[in-house]
This record gives sequence, structure tokens and C-alpha cells, in this order.
Amino acid sequence: MLKLSRSLTMFSSCILLLLLKPIFCIRWEFVDQTPVSEGFDSLFTKEWFFVDKSEMIGTFFSQPKGSFSYISCPHGFGKTQNLLMIKSFANVELDEDTCKRKALTMSRNYHTFKRLKIFKRSSVIEEHMSKYSVVHLHLNITFRNKPITAENFLQEMREKIRNTVLNDLMWLVKLMDKVIAKQVNVTGVYEFHGSEYSFLKKSLEGLLDEREIKYCLLSFAEIYHNFFKKPVIVLIDDYDYVAHESLTTNTNPIMYYKFINEMIEKVIPSDNNSIVSYGLLTGRTKIPLSIGGLDKKIIQYRFLNMHRFVKYYGFYEDEVQEVYKRYNLSQKEIQRARVLYEGYSLSNGFVKIYNPYSIVQYLEHRKTSPDNFYWCYGEQHMYISAFLKSSLFRQEVAILCDYQPVRYDSLGFYVPNALDTLLALRNTKYAMIGDSHLHLLFSYAFENGLLCYTKERNSYIIPNTEVRALLLIMNDLYQKNKSKSAKIQDT
Repeated sequence: MLKLSRSLTMFSSCILLLLLKPIFCIRWEFVDQTPVSEGFDSLFTKEWFFVDKSEMIGTFFSQPKGSFSYISCPHGFGKTQNLLMIKSFANVELDEDTCKRKALTMSRNYHTFKRLKIFKRSSVIEEHMSKYSVVHLHLNITFRNKPITAENFLQEMREKIRNTVLNDLMWLVKLMDKVIAKQVNVTGVYEFHGSEYSFLKKSLEGLLDEREIKYCLLSFAEIYHNFFKKPVIVLIDDYDYVAHESLTTNTNPIMYYKFINEMIEKVIPSDNNSIVSYGLLTGRTKIPLSIGGLDKKIIQYRFLNMHRFVKYYGFYEDEVQEVYKRYNLSQKEIQRARVLYEGYSLSNGFVKIYNPYSIVQYLEHRKTSPDNFYWCYGEQHMYISAFLKSSLFRQEVAILCDYQPVRYDSLGFYVPNALDTLLALRNTKYAMIGDSHLHLLFSYAFENGLLCYTKERNSYIIPNTEVRALLLIMNDLYQKNKSKSAKIQDT
């Protein structure tokens, strides 16, 4: 049986501390604490330390035109803020009073990026800055304890589409209102379409029907292209959120991903659609991509693999040291941080990346509660306790908690219908989990940040004490629930 370490007693105080003080004293461009509506440039209006990852922009635009990509990494590694950075850089900036494009050198984003590394890439600035219209949809759909039904799913989609209009397109709704009221004349400047006006108004009122929701990305792309006559970039954040929700509610999300993937397919460049130049999706796992064959149309970049984007998600060693230096950490504090939050080894077995969320929280609270496990906070890893009913899974977890490696071929690669299988294993009535299922369970755990590579091929280990604490906590919860169930059966 696994034993809880002494430091786990701090876990409950960690949760209370986070609830009371959620704002960070430092800031880098990829912490999911800034509301999406604030925009990337808002990071520079607050007293936060900034780690410059803006060279990702050049890497993004070095892809062939028409590329759609999916980047996966655990929560807290920078998915949302990197999307906001690309959006701010590429988007046409508008004077909302006149609805005219601002001159590049007069735009707010120009002066924001002028301070960053990407500004040294003059060709990227000239070819791509403010040269696109950007559609940004955030799919962090949560059902708030409601059943995951078709109608509730569509209602949540309506809310996400409404947020996109509120955050990015209210200027156009106001202009269209003036056109309808004959307060302005846009003849020769903008070709007004009543269908676009209807779509935006229905979006704000939450009245879109199922077909309009399915075509929403294409509708947004066409609206932007009609107004600006610029190519479009599509950004989708938290693509896999519904899949994770389903594992905590024991509901099958397959039908919803058929819907979402079909919605995305409609904007992937083809002979019939040339207005979209690039697309980027982010999430924690790539499992839902296979539903409907979307995985065959999207380039996938996996967590910890040596791909073109890997260095933009997480802190490298030199960046961590820079942060420590900025905050005048003693050698004792640095050593404590290394014990708790040691970095994840990449697929080459040598380079490491650190979890930014953990490092930032440690800097904020190191004086009052230096042993807390910040990344464990919340319910994003609760699915683990459901799989601990398998004695085989528990045995492997015990090996990991002794800081010993486990061996599996290519974690993170899935067979078809993997999500169906994962949901079946999660079902509390399904007591038998065999050897053949362990690869799937540990693939999902790997994508969610619980494992990293070693220097040996097909060998994986837990990265640090914080992740070990999470596994111990989940095992403790499983044992308590098991004991409680046995007592109920005895009565």
C-alpha cells in the first residue's frame, strides 16, 4: 500500500491559500489568470515579471500557409496566453470610433511587441503583423453540475459564441446598428450583409440554432473577411475540455466531438475555402481528434516531444534561474524549489522544462507555506482515483512513487475509439482493468503532466515531488472511498 508523506498535510492549506489569494505577484505571457477579453497587451500594464516567449510568433508563421495545428500540454503551461499573443500580433487593430484600421506604427500592439524579441525579426513584422483577422473561440465548456445532454451542450456553445462576439465583434454590431438606422453610410467602404447582422444579433441573444452553431467558425471567418478583406486565422482554446468533463461526470462525449470536429473541419483550408490561412488548437490531450478523422487533417505537436513549439510551453532552466534571480531567492529557497518542482525531461532525455504555474505560486507563497503542491489544486486530476481500483494500475503507481521508471511503448499515441475505452474503464461498475489497458491509462496520465521521459527509450518517471504528492493524494482518496463502501455494504 502507498503511504502518504508528511508534506501532504499541507495540501488542504494550499487550497485555502489559493482561494484567498489567486493573483500572482509575477507574470509571464502564459498564465491563465488574465481574462481573455483583456488581451495580451494587458500583461504590460501590471507590475508582473515577464518571460519573453514572443519568438513563437515567427515559428508559427514559418509553417506552410493553410496549416492547422494542435499543441497539447498540461494545464498551467501557457496555452491560453500564447494564443492571445498570436492574436494580438496578427490581428488588424481598429479604431472603434471610426471603424477604420489604425496605421501599424500607431497601433497599441506595435508598441507592445516593439519591446519583445520578435521585433528583431523585421521580415515577420512586415509580412504578418496586423495582416490578419483572427477568430478566437474558447471551448472551456463546463456544465456546472447539469447533465451533459445535447440541449445543454448547445446552450453552452451558444454562450461561448456570445462571448466571442462580446469580446471581439461588438464594434461591428454597433456599426451595423447605425447602418440599419441610416445614421452612417458605408457604401463603397463596406458591403453590408443582412445575414451577417442576423447571425451576430442572434449570437448575442443566445438564439442560434444547431446548424448556425455548427457553422459559427465559418460565419465568423466570412464576416471578418468581408469587412477587412484580409486572410483569417482561427484560434481554438481548450479544445478537449468536454472530454475531461466527461471523465468526472461519466458521460460519453463522442456525439459532441463529432459536432465540434465537424465545426472545425469547415474552416480548414480547402479548394472551397481559401480565406483561412492558419489555424491553431490547444488542449491537454489529443484523444478527441480521432473522432470523425480530424486527426488526419491537423498537424499534432505532443507534450515534451522535440518539436518546433516545445520551448514556448513551460520555463527552460535559464528562464527559471532568471526568475529566481529577479526575486532574490536564497540558495536554500532555490534548492527547495528544485526538490518540489523539478523540471520535466523532454524526449531527448537531457533538456528539461519547468511547470510555470508551480514556480510562480512558489515565489508568491514561499515565505508562508513553502511546501505546498499548487499544481495539484482543483479537480483536473480526479479521474486518477477512478482508475486506482485496478490493482495493476496501483502497482505501477507505487513503482512511480518510489521514483522508479515504468516502461511503455510510445505513450500518448492512441488506437481508434480510445476515448470510448477510457470512459468504460472510468465506469465504477467496470472492475477489471487488464495489462492491455495500462498503456491507455498512462498515455492519458502522461499528456496530463504526471509523467516525463527518462534518458532510456520507452521509459517514463514522475518528474518531481509535487506530482508524487498528487498520486499519493489520489491513492488516499481511493482507499478512503473503498473503506467507506465496504462499511456501507456491511450494514
